[in-house]
Amino acid sequence: MAETTVRPTADNTVAEIKAYLDANSIVYNTSATKAELVTLIPDQEENLTTESVQEPTPAPVPVRQGPYYTKFELLDLISGRQHDYFLIALKKGRTYTYKEALQAVDAWMYSGKIF
Repeated sequence: MAETTVRPTADNTVAEIKAYLDANSIVYNTSATKAELVTLIPDQEENLTTESVQEPTPAPVPVRQGPYYTKFELLDLISGRQHDYFLIALKKGRTYTYKEALQAVDAWMYSGKIF
């Protein structure tokens, strides 16, 4: 919530000027004269508005571990019947860790889809 106060002038008392400076967190010398205190007052009211702005919390980034392989790199590593399963279950253009590739094959095998 924004909080502003009326900007004092040289017509105000020293106590009123000091109260304004205190309310707006403006540092001043306690032995300063009225003229010196008035010079510390910002020219624009916008400078006096204080709002608490809360930074958005960044979303956590998922951590993937291990080396990544494309579909075709994995197919070069595998032979036999597993090769056929990997060929069908893995998507082109995506990278997988070996564990993710095995999970994709399992998901395809238990999905009931016949190609």
